Amino acid sequence: MKIAIVLTILSSMAFAQDEKSQNLDQLKTMIAGNIDQHITILQSFKSCVQSASGKEQLQDCRKSNKEAMEKFKLENKGERESFREKIKSSREERREKRNKKED
Repeated sequence: MKIAIVLTILSSMAFAQDEKSQNLDQLKTMIAGNIDQHITILQSFKSCVQSASGKEQLQDCRKSNKEAMEKFKLENKGERESFREKIKSSREERREKRNKKED
């Protein structure tokens, strides 16, 4: 009987580790994508600044960069929130399963 309980616990721990590994991979992919987008925005800003021939054009570059970054942050905010909700719901499911096994 004790062996069955230990095996059940070990298998549930292994499943949890697989889930955590999968979440980590998704998080790393999301972060890498965000870094690439940020680099693209900065490169665009750099080329705009380098091609500017006056103060007004520099101000326009700064304004367009600021707008691009605000849009980028808003888009990523939604992605982060949905990812957090996904992780939160998977944690709750694991807790419920664990509580059912204990009862």
